[in-house]
Amino acid sequence: MVTGKVIAGEFELADNFWRIFNGLMFKGKFNQGEAMLFGLIDQAVIIYTGFFVKFPLDLVYSDLDLSVVEIMSNLGPWRFHSSRTDLKFFIEHPAGTIHLLGVDIGHKLALGKELLTSGNE
Repeated sequence: MVTGKVIAGEFELADNFWRIFNGLMFKGKFNQGEAMLFGLIDQAVIIYTGFFVKFPLDLVYSDLDLSVVEIMSNLGPWRFHSSRTDLKFFIEHPAGTIHLLGVDIGHKLALGKELLTSGNE
């Protein structure tokens, strides 16, 4: 299902080993409307770790078709979460984003062309 809602106006793309490894570690704040997008090389189950992340997060997991396959809301600092399904992308949002925007399993994500082609040109 496509809702047409914008879930983030500003994305930071984690598109290499160090950006994926660092993620939001040590970042001082994370505002509503911001997000960090992670693209995995292969579709897989992941273990997300929030070590050194200072604030709670919402996580949106999607498959290759950008359909939301799993969500985790309000994951606290220094916590971890293991996805239950294979995924290709996951997005970190400030806590409360999933509830505020009504993001749900089965929703279809749309990403800007610059995000989908970054590093592939």
